[in-house]
Amino acid sequence: MNTPLPLDFFYEIALHVPHTRDILALALTNRSIRSALLTSVLFKSRLSLQGWDVSAWQDEDDNAQFSRDWKHWMRIDYGYNRTLQLFEEAATEDNLVQHHTYPSVGDTTSVEVPSPGISADAQNTSTGPFSVLNEKAIRIWLQKLSEVLPMFISHHSAENISRITDPKYHKELWAYAWAVVELCCGMSRPLHEQVPSECGWFERACFSLIALLIQSNINMVKSIISDVSETIYSAMYLQAFWAMESQSMVWFSTSQLLLSKDTTLTPQRVKERYCASFVMQTRIYLQLISEGTDSYLSLSAPSLYSMNPASRYSRPVEMNSDAMSPLPWLQNGLAGTPLAGLSSDAGRPWAGYYTYRGLREFDPPMYFDLRSATPPRTALVEPHCVYFDGEGSDHVGNFSLRGSCHTLTGAVWASKTYHDVGPQWFWSGMLTPFGMVGVWGGDDGGFMDGGWWWVWPREWSPRPGAAAGSVP
Repeated sequence: MNTPLPLDFFYEIALHVPHTRDILALALTNRSIRSALLTSVLFKSRLSLQGWDVSAWQDEDDNAQFSRDWKHWMRIDYGYNRTLQLFEEAATEDNLVQHHTYPSVGDTTSVEVPSPGISADAQNTSTGPFSVLNEKAIRIWLQKLSEVLPMFISHHSAENISRITDPKYHKELWAYAWAVVELCCGMSRPLHEQVPSECGWFERACFSLIALLIQSNINMVKSIISDVSETIYSAMYLQAFWAMESQSMVWFSTSQLLLSKDTTLTPQRVKERYCASFVMQTRIYLQLISEGTDSYLSLSAPSLYSMNPASRYSRPVEMNSDAMSPLPWLQNGLAGTPLAGLSSDAGRPWAGYYTYRGLREFDPPMYFDLRSATPPRTALVEPHCVYFDGEGSDHVGNFSLRGSCHTLTGAVWASKTYHDVGPQWFWSGMLTPFGMVGVWGGDDGGFMDGGWWWVWPREWSPRPGAAAGSVP
């Protein structure tokens, strides 16, 4: 069927319509229009006109670069524009956080404070304004965002990230960070008991948050913190983080979760542990950025110029469709993680921090060289494990580190032994694209009395005196 208007007319319309779905609707009108519009050239031109940088896609599968693979570029068009649309809608509607005021003395009006991080005594004695998350609104927003943001963030470009870190979205970004923490520790039932799709979207939301922060310019992150540091947002957010400490200890220290052959380490449990891991990294990262590098925090927060291609999400996620699919960084021999390519000869410099539960502060950083290792002689060789060891030091003294990572789940188990002083400490955690992270405790399984730890390749941290946000 021919059209009375030239096909170039419809092509120009398709170049400028706001949503990808509008192009698909237009293409359904007849065969000629469909043939003219559904091309990779159109979607590439749209991305260029809208100012998106798609250079991060150049190292994708060569087959996806063929000119006739229009669906590949349609997905990119959809993912980028849908992400920006969701941030714009949230800023316009301004409904992710609800603002209230505590009743004055003598006022018997009932006020609900649904924040798991604030004690009952504090609630009863507080006065003045306060804010709470609109849980229904932010849950819906994060679910939608989790379909497209992992692809957007993992194909990082400074030009693209700046579109969603614009100051007009700072409130939304802070609400995002607050929400993943509060949802992590305040859900009505543990994630592993929920339907698989619930684990899926929440894990992607947590991943995207730390991926966004660690790839952003440090000055931008500082500006977000500065914008909210004097508001009720900041206090409520930190309260939620403290409430999460105990929950993370339970998630990581349950003994059956540490056994690589235990069938209870289900995909849902793996995703639950990754949710906790990403949120713990977010908390440590933001504290390092906000406090700066003083005499005892001499190691800068890690900064990545771009993510390893093997750890990227390469397409938008259809809700409820992939909750049990393998995580990108655990495929192809952990190729998307910093453990890939470890040498048994020359150690790779690593560094990081550990915290104490309840003290909410760090010890000075630890530094060590990490190498690949053979399985311990006394251990039953696990075919799906890689082993590592290292030597290093921190303010306590020199130590040896020995551990393993399960390649199917990402679960990490390690021991840290000081040469001259102190007991042996045990680490339980997860391997992520951003390093290893988890909880530590004593040989009696006392993770509840330990704290958090996060370690990463040393070159990810800018050296003292380097420009903020620069690549080390």
